[in-house]
Amino acid sequence: DEGLQAIYVTPLEKHTAKKTLISGNLSHPRSIALDPIKGFLFWSNWNSVEDHLDISGSISWSWLDGSERKVLVNTNLHWPNGLTIDYDNSIIYWCDTFANKIESLNYINNEKTRNV
Repeated sequence: DEGLQAIYVTPLEKHTAKKTLISGNLSHPRSIALDPIKGFLFWSNWNSVEDHLDISGSISWSWLDGSERKVLVNTNLHWPNGLTIDYDNSIIYWCDTFANKIESLNYINNEKTRNV
């Protein structure tokens, strides 16, 4: 939720109940992806035009319950979006709509590549 600067989870059968998974240090949360096999939650956070350009956007991760939050990527990144995961190879892909490029990162060994 960009307005509340948080990420929530809610059960399908009782959509009015929600639990905060991630809050604080989020200016513009955007895309979410899960690796349910390994138990990871990934999300992207944007900078806006009003934000300082020396502050990068980021892709972060945590356990599915929101614990052990860590920043995965926060350099040379502005508007990461469209997170998707290759589960077999533990690779997360995203597009940076500000820089007009697609990148990926192996989130087990932190090997980053620029794709296009």
